[in-house]
Amino acid sequence: EKGLQLVDKYDGNKLEAVEDVVLYDGTNIIGKAPAAGGQFVDNDGQPIEGLTLTAGEEDGLKTLTIEYKKVDGAFYKQYVEGGKQLHALFKMKTLAFKGENGYGGTYANQAFQRDFGNESVAKPTENSIPNINPRKDAVASVGDVSSLDIKNNPQSSVEVGTTVVYRVQGS
Repeated sequence: EKGLQLVDKYDGNKLEAVEDVVLYDGTNIIGKAPAAGGQFVDNDGQPIEGLTLTAGEEDGLKTLTIEYKKVDGAFYKQYVEGGKQLHALFKMKTLAFKGENGYGGTYANQAFQRDFGNESVAKPTENSIPNINPRKDAVASVGDVSSLDIKNNPQSSVEVGTTVVYRVQGS
């Protein structure tokens, strides 16, 4: 296939693309496109001919695909023939998801570069969202945190008129 592609694959249940996707040359932002997909524009708001972003799905994962098919255009001559390395910045928001130990856990995403039909795979990134697992317990006092909850301490009892301190721990 003629053209260049950079594909970012991610789990749409754990991540959501937000804001514009930005192309950066290491010093300057050279273009951007809406995360929902569309034409890349330069810093003056002018379309970069042949350079698009498509939001889609592949292999059950969400994708953001930057594609350039105009091999005789000014962008191609400046950045591809000129040997300049470009960076794509995909801004993602983490979503609450149920993991093995409550809400949170790990997620991974992968990027691919396809140059004229040849595919290269980037090292996957893996990130972790701390598990949210709050706990509540009844204790005798600030100084005595032994549990009065019969689920944690079957031998405990609380008499009528007793003041109980509730200890709540977040994660």
